[in-house]
Amino acid sequence: MKISVKKDVPVVGKYGAVICGGGPAGWVAAVAAARQGCRTALVERFGFLGGTATAGLVMPISAFYNNNVRVVGGIPWEFILELIRLNAARVELPRGHISTDPEYYKLAAQRMVLNAGVDVYTNSYLSGAVTDGRNVRAVLIENKNGTEALEGDYFVDATGDGDLCAMAGAEMLRFACPQPLSMEFTLTEVDLTTPLLRDSIRHDGRNGRSVHTEIHSYLNALYKEGRCPNFCGPWFNTLVKGDRITVNITRSTASILDNREFARGEFQLREDIFTLVKLLRERYPEFRNCVIDSTAVSAGTREGRHLVGVHTLTGEELLAGVDFPDSVARNAHPVDIHAPSAGEQTLTEMPHSGHIPYRAMISPALDNLLAAGRILSADSMAHATIRIQGTAMATGEAAGTAAALCSSGKCTVHTLHVDALRRTLVANGCII
Repeated sequence: MKISVKKDVPVVGKYGAVICGGGPAGWVAAVAAARQGCRTALVERFGFLGGTATAGLVMPISAFYNNNVRVVGGIPWEFILELIRLNAARVELPRGHISTDPEYYKLAAQRMVLNAGVDVYTNSYLSGAVTDGRNVRAVLIENKNGTEALEGDYFVDATGDGDLCAMAGAEMLRFACPQPLSMEFTLTEVDLTTPLLRDSIRHDGRNGRSVHTEIHSYLNALYKEGRCPNFCGPWFNTLVKGDRITVNITRSTASILDNREFARGEFQLREDIFTLVKLLRERYPEFRNCVIDSTAVSAGTREGRHLVGVHTLTGEELLAGVDFPDSVARNAHPVDIHAPSAGEQTLTEMPHSGHIPYRAMISPALDNLLAAGRILSADSMAHATIRIQGTAMATGEAAGTAAALCSSGKCTVHTLHVDALRRTLVANGCII
């Protein structure tokens, strides 16, 4: 049974660039576009920015360095420096992972977005796209005002799962066996002074193996006995101030792209959090008095939809360090593939930073739409390294800047002079 609904939708804004998604890629894209003089809108389903880092509690923000050499600059690095100024971030070398506090992240991100002059539509869910041939004309959003439309000359999909691209008719790819979900949470009253955690809490490339190996072995034995739910890691990360840590330990094979299945998956993940913490309390004195302080607003998604772009980036290209003539961002994180089964993960180090081409951000079927973040056109191996937050932020700046340049130059995303884009990015402190 179907119900037909016809209604007039008010256009509440007309913009040079409309950015959908206020996570790491999206809010950076909005700042980049607005700073280029483009009238910019940012749509975000929650009442705050940051996505993976804030709604998902995924810490640290990885990875800004490769072998002690910084490979992410521009607006993302400006943001990190502001967090450091607020005494709310720690850069951990040689990998350049950034430990920070989600609440300071929200504050610093919103300040940068508002100071850039971006019109922000928070608590607004993307529900549709109006297309005209090869162009997106408007996006539809749902909020307490009802259904509203935002018209734009150019659009950036930074939704994480390619929602706008799919709505607009771009060809999308779903991997046969996507990486599983996780729901992160924070603990307080954890004893961080003992050897188990003191020397292992930081994601700095030198420590962390002892706590991972010890607790992983314990949980894996319980899992085989049927006494432990599906799990990953575990990984613990400081929130810089106090005794709070984030915990990445849960795992679910539920699909983000099916509403009912995703709901069941999130409910199970929340049950699993309490079960796993109980097991930690029973075994380790460091966790004996710990308190579950908060859980993520939404489960963290490693894989959803992927754009089929003009170029599909491969893991082999990234590992070989192929420097594309249209490279607009760099990445440094290892190829990190989580298997659905408990505790299974494959990690391949990047011998040097990789290059991300502009062509992986655009669909051959659409002339005014760009993609940013983990939905870029990439195979499963490449996706497993570029899905990381630092890289998402870098691709967000590239996409937002490209949208603004297209708007001022009245060209399509395909006819944009990429050399001009690259020069602009470098002038703004980006590393390409």
